[in-house]
Amino acid sequence: LLRELIRNGDNTHLVPVYDPNLGFIYREAEKAFEEKTSPEKVLEFLNKLTKLEILEKNFFDTISACPKCESTTLTLHYYCPKCKNHNLIKTNLTEHIPCGFIDERIKFIDNKCPRCSEILADKNHRNMGRWYLCRKCKEKTIKPDLKMQCRKCNKEFSIEESKLLEISKFSLNPGRRNEI
Repeated sequence: LLRELIRNGDNTHLVPVYDPNLGFIYREAEKAFEEKTSPEKVLEFLNKLTKLEILEKNFFDTISACPKCESTTLTLHYYCPKCKNHNLIKTNLTEHIPCGFIDERIKFIDNKCPRCSEILADKNHRNMGRWYLCRKCKEKTIKPDLKMQCRKCNKEFSIEESKLLEISKFSLNPGRRNEI
């Protein structure tokens, strides 16, 4: 691993890549092991080299993780603030300015206003933004409730409850290059 870092020059970093099943992994560092090694063991190895001042550790990213198991395999779910159902669709609302009709853009069939049948022209309508429509209670909202779900342990939690993990990149300590 160290020979490879030296061979690749001063700007070489061990940058993690995201694997949906494992989280962030250091593929280049995995090559230093003869056997298949867990991402946790690889990170432990890189941290030991950092403590020995052989590698330098620098910020790469900050990510959300499960507060229970620290998995980064998460999905984000949208919930209706009124009935708490998660069967929402994202839609655009359009206003036909002359008659004041506002509804989902898809309801303006053949580019005509459903209320007055006038054709939408450049200056007679406007986009009212993105909205979310609950398929259960028909509530429209611009700000649905958000929850995350861990795909490893199935814990559901709010974004505020998520754990923030710092992901690092590693590079060869230039002061130890000659010694190595």
